[in-house]
Amino acid sequence: LTVAPGTHLAGTHAEPLLRFDVPLRAELVGVLETGLRQVKNALAVLLGLTPRDMSDLLQGPAPIPVAPFEVSTGVPAELLRRRPDVRRAERFLAAQSAQIGVSITDLYPRFSLVGSVGFRTSDSSETSFTMDSGLGDLFDSDSAAGFLGPFFSWNIFNYGRIKNNIRVQDARFQQLLINYQNTVLTALAETENAIVAYLRSHEQAKFLGESVKAAQRSVQLSLIQYREGTTDFDRVLSTLTQQVQQQDAFVSTSGTIATNLVAMYKALGGGWQVRGERKIEDYVPEEDKQQLRARTKYWRKVLPASTETQ
Repeated sequence: LTVAPGTHLAGTHAEPLLRFDVPLRAELVGVLETGLRQVKNALAVLLGLTPRDMSDLLQGPAPIPVAPFEVSTGVPAELLRRRPDVRRAERFLAAQSAQIGVSITDLYPRFSLVGSVGFRTSDSSETSFTMDSGLGDLFDSDSAAGFLGPFFSWNIFNYGRIKNNIRVQDARFQQLLINYQNTVLTALAETENAIVAYLRSHEQAKFLGESVKAAQRSVQLSLIQYREGTTDFDRVLSTLTQQVQQQDAFVSTSGTIATNLVAMYKALGGGWQVRGERKIEDYVPEEDKQQLRARTKYWRKVLPASTETQ
């Protein structure tokens, strides 16, 4: 690019190309800045912050995180236990299975014991309510009364309705069973797609890295040829354009690797588990801890006051 102004001063045709390149770069920068602001605002919504607070929370520019090529995915059983959608479908299925059992119990008779215990009095004059009257013999030992007896019920005349209700509950169970199977298959498909995308993006980044090096060598050779007079400046601009395109593709793929890693952890239902000596409550701000403790005893037990000094 440093050669281009010289060609313009020498009266060559590089000026139109330079004038075209400047607004194009400004347009690309504007698009990138707009996307960056939109992502920050979306992150602020997820964290419950204002855009200004989000800007204060974020640090300055940093390199794209380098993700490892090999990632531990665990066994399929752990996958099913970790994904919340699979667990939700499984719990709905278990609840409906229990509902079938509840419906079946309506076919059988029910036995129970009923009773009551209390006090009674026959002296109404002494127990009538007045401001200066007592309770008479209401709480004497002879005033205690009670009864105990069995209770029997059987919906034998509703046999058809009960059987139909059992069939309805079983049909709902079959529907939830199919939904559970589809949820598991969807989880496996998402996991497979995420793993393939992550591995292929790594391979693509490797090839693009080699392409960037080759493009850099092409630029150097074209500059040498241009200085020696064996080629024109169009060749230099062409190689520079290819170099920028390859570098842009490499950076974009590097970002795709990071996002694919997040997508893979999301599909696996894990990857963000707390590791090391820090506990989960260590990641909760102290202000939020105090609010949670003031609400229920559960949070006072989960987040004891001793964590304030940690």
